[in-house]
Amino acid sequence: MRYLLGVMAGIVSGLVFSASSIAQKKAMNAIGLNAPVLKKLLKSPLWLGGFAASFALGAPLNMASYVALGPTLPPALASIGLAAIPLMSRVFLGERIASRTWFGTAMIAAGVALVGFSGIAIAPESIAWLDAGFLLRAGFSIGAVVLATTACFFIGLRSGSASLFPAIAAGLAQAVSNVFMGPIAGQIGRFFSGRLDFAGLAIIAGASLFLLGINAVAILLAQIALRRGTASAALPIQQLPVQLVPLFFHVFLYRGTLDSPAALACAAVGFPLLAAGALAFRRTTGEYSVYRSGPRFNR
Repeated sequence: MRYLLGVMAGIVSGLVFSASSIAQKKAMNAIGLNAPVLKKLLKSPLWLGGFAASFALGAPLNMASYVALGPTLPPALASIGLAAIPLMSRVFLGERIASRTWFGTAMIAAGVALVGFSGIAIAPESIAWLDAGFLLRAGFSIGAVVLATTACFFIGLRSGSASLFPAIAAGLAQAVSNVFMGPIAGQIGRFFSGRLDFAGLAIIAGASLFLLGINAVAILLAQIALRRGTASAALPIQQLPVQLVPLFFHVFLYRGTLDSPAALACAAVGFPLLAAGALAFRRTTGEYSVYRSGPRFNR
């Protein structure tokens, strides 16, 4: 029952996050590319509503999924919401959805479903979060992803592909923030089992501070990607690092394994599907470019 509830919470949280992103994109479209963005967004009920929904509903459901399933599966489960993005983009944003976009979305949705149900899971309450070896691995792995995020951001500033690299950077930042969901979920699990101590409270406080800071960066990068491209292209590409980075963390940081035949089979099929879906979206992200004189569509 715990596993089933965790799976349901992860899937519903993904749908909430996707709907929130669509609402934020609609608010962006109403503002325009050359307007003072931040001031306008903070006065937009639609943007604020989407932002509030992601934190008030999506985040608690996502945390419940982490508590039930551990740090590896929830990112994949949440990305099932990608399957609804082209439909929501067409209905609410009026975006023209190319056939390759539907094809890429289908492959990404199938890929995240296989990865999500592969049985790759770690109990967060069983991890020694303050162990010196774990902290050393965490510093190295998180530092590597942060460097990749920074590189994608600066490449995006110079790239002719409007939203590709900002979307990847946003996904990498989100993947880092997901790492800090693990220790919080672990201590929540210890709380419900009556084993939470002062060190656990310190872990929750420290991880929460890092989580808030990194989430702020991820949200900023996501808004840049949405402002410079279509939601139906930027959001699925943003989810690729969110899916791929946890596998790196699973093996290197958490010292997890892929020993079962089911896990190996799902990973072997699921991750190539994610990459193939990204390639299907690659040309879509270049359709909308930003110039000093204003936006225009490439033909």
